[in-house]
Amino acid sequence: MPLDINMFRREPDLIRESQRRRFQPVEIVDEVIDLDTKWRESRSRIDFLNKDRNRYQKEVTKAKKAGGEDPENAAKIKEVAKEVKIVEAKMVELSQQVSKLLPKIGNIVADDVPVSNDEEKDNKVVSTFGPTPTGEKYMHHHEVLHRIGGYEPERGVGVAGHRAYFLRDAGLLLNQALINYGIAFLRKRNYSVLQPPYFMSKDVMAGVAQLEQFDEELYKVSGSGTEEKYLIATSEQPICAFHKGEWLGESELPLRYGGVSTCFRKEAGAHGKDTWGIFRVHQFEKVEQFCICEGDLEKSAAMQVEMSKASEEFYQSLGISYRVVNIVSGELNNAAIKKYDLEAWFPAYEEFRELVSCSNCTDYQSRGMEVRSGHKKMGQVEKKFVHMLNSTLCATTRTMSCILENYQTPTGVTVPEVLVPFMGGITFLDYVKELPKGKREAKGATKGGYATSAKKPPAPPAPAPAPAPAPAAANGGAAESSARGLPGLEEAKGGSEADAIADKITAKGLEIRDLKKSKPDKATLKPHIDTLLALKTEYKEKTGKDYAPPPAAAGAAAPPAAASKAAEAGAAEKESPAAAAITAKIVAKGDEIRELKKSKPDKATIQPHIDALIALKTQYKDETGKAYVAPGATANASSGGGGGSKKQPKKARHIRLFFVVGVSKDEDGSSAGAGGRAQRWQEEQGGWT
Repeated sequence: MPLDINMFRREPDLIRESQRRRFQPVEIVDEVIDLDTKWRESRSRIDFLNKDRNRYQKEVTKAKKAGGEDPENAAKIKEVAKEVKIVEAKMVELSQQVSKLLPKIGNIVADDVPVSNDEEKDNKVVSTFGPTPTGEKYMHHHEVLHRIGGYEPERGVGVAGHRAYFLRDAGLLLNQALINYGIAFLRKRNYSVLQPPYFMSKDVMAGVAQLEQFDEELYKVSGSGTEEKYLIATSEQPICAFHKGEWLGESELPLRYGGVSTCFRKEAGAHGKDTWGIFRVHQFEKVEQFCICEGDLEKSAAMQVEMSKASEEFYQSLGISYRVVNIVSGELNNAAIKKYDLEAWFPAYEEFRELVSCSNCTDYQSRGMEVRSGHKKMGQVEKKFVHMLNSTLCATTRTMSCILENYQTPTGVTVPEVLVPFMGGITFLDYVKELPKGKREAKGATKGGYATSAKKPPAPPAPAPAPAPAPAAANGGAAESSARGLPGLEEAKGGSEADAIADKITAKGLEIRDLKKSKPDKATLKPHIDTLLALKTEYKEKTGKDYAPPPAAAGAAAPPAAASKAAEAGAAEKESPAAAAITAKIVAKGDEIRELKKSKPDKATIQPHIDALIALKTQYKDETGKAYVAPGATANASSGGGGGSKKQPKKARHIRLFFVVGVSKDEDGSSAGAGGRAQRWQEEQGGWT
């Protein structure tokens, strides 16, 4: 799907400037021009050689007609043929080099695109709709989805790994309602609706996807055949190839298609709050707009505006506040000359988040698919390709997340009016579950476990009726004075992201603790532990330090184990210089192991580091008379020294060793030092039997 090579010959400066605006290397343009120049020189050389060969051939033919031979010219013909072969091989090589470079050069950026590489600062707001409430208190979308019993993330992770999920009951109904409403919405606008194949052959995918997408975004399908296939990341990809190799009449255009498909994406770079709930996942459903128009820039620009307006009308009908932004040049993919994003308002986050991308790709993709239009006119040298445009209408998991945040009430979720016919008449989704016990207690919750402010979603334009206002929050004096629990409720913006992650760690730890009472097998427990470890890693990335549970409330009666730990902590503050030096080494070695684990080393590589850590902790115990405990840890294990019975059950000895290296009930949500995680890693590899 490259630019036309003729553009490099006619307008090289235009391409160079476009590359600069994309903040991409300009040198690659000159490299293509140099290779193309050599290719054209080779082409000229072949033309010259063919003329010579024709001349020599005429002489040989003339001699034969006269009854003789012309060995000299016959020899020259052979020499020319040999040189032509060499030059043709060189041309093939040059052409292949050009073909590899062309897809790395982006389409020509439109003049009205903001030139910047900073989308946070320089995206240009084109339009807005609805209020953007601040200072109000809402649950985040994944918390609301949990409360309506709409999904099962832990079970999904247990089945399919990171970011997998089961949609369930209310969540599934909302998802299907959005798909069906999206289809009905497009059908009313004369879109022909397609459900495409969910995988594509590699050669076709290469014509519509950028090279880096193969590694960063696309899942490869392995099978019995030799042909490589890839799962689609969007229905745009197969619909690009819907008219592959066809010549469309101008009277047929424009063509408007609605693509409905499941989409599959690696989403390798996503992190933090983007991975909460179902906002950014590996598998989701999407309703897409895809339009084909004549290869005229004015017509495709008008079509892009039409498609963007259709998306706006869709979200207005749902009563969702949003803004449309013109994306900066540095954030455009190679195919797009201009992109509008519709960003919806998420009140719990108090920020706009992307729901829609609308791109004008002109003839960048149609060249790869050889989709042309019109009749070739006299003197026309170049082929005339159609222009292709794509726009999200509704990525269901993201739109659902936005609806849940905007339509939540203290007792459930109001269904947007336009979705009611597609929900079988259901107008309200009751809360059927509480959040994990630890979060409710920390919240000091009022009715139903939550205190949310009254909010009325923005009213959509006629004829769609405005959603009913959310009921006012219950008077929750206890909630107002309680400690911060769920992010975005009692402190809509005041609490940090780290606090939110800490809340999740606490809740997950309590959940694991309750689960362990039923003595589950490893397969049942592992997804929960994996989730907990991932949360702790996320906490460390956000704060730069290991998670440590908060201290007990003042005046609370400390259990014996906690009192013992408090005494140890007091003693730790009075460490001797020698003990303090050993502590510093333990911390440094823990950090070293943590960094080493990021490269996923084998057991032989990490074992010496673990041995060194254990030796340091033994040295610490020899110096102080007690086992090393990471600062802030709440392990209730014994020191491992004297005072206890020498004969212990095997399991108790195992747990003691587990704690000695710094793990403090890691599975239960409390703190774990670097050594503890190293110990956990070794145990998972089959060590410490």
